[in-house]
Amino acid sequence: MQDTLLGKMIMDFSTADRRRFRELVYSPFFNKHQPTRQLADFLLNNEPNDWDRATAESLLWPDQKPAPTTLNNLLSDLLKLANKYLLLINLEEEPPLTEDLVTDALLKRELHDHLPSQLRRQKRVVQK
Repeated sequence: MQDTLLGKMIMDFSTADRRRFRELVYSPFFNKHQPTRQLADFLLNNEPNDWDRATAESLLWPDQKPAPTTLNNLLSDLLKLANKYLLLINLEEEPPLTEDLVTDALLKRELHDHLPSQLRRQKRVVQK
């Protein structure tokens, strides 16, 4: 599994990134699926050499053998969460982009009463 996109990404994460990624995976807003959380724990708590399908499957489904695509689906879901994590980190590091996106979201949702204060905030961020 270390040869997957997700595996390579997790291996490249810093200690802080690993901690924060786990927080996102456990956030009920982003993920309520317990097997996805368990897979994240497996990958984050073990060395890449210990990442094998059989061990992951026995941990996630101790009483049954899952369909071959089940683990792949979980890996895909976790990769989507990892991409979302990278997006959120990038937004934290780019305040002007964040403010642009908030303004765009307000316009799309026709929340026009909020635009004046948002535009003032956006202007302050851009001027920094």
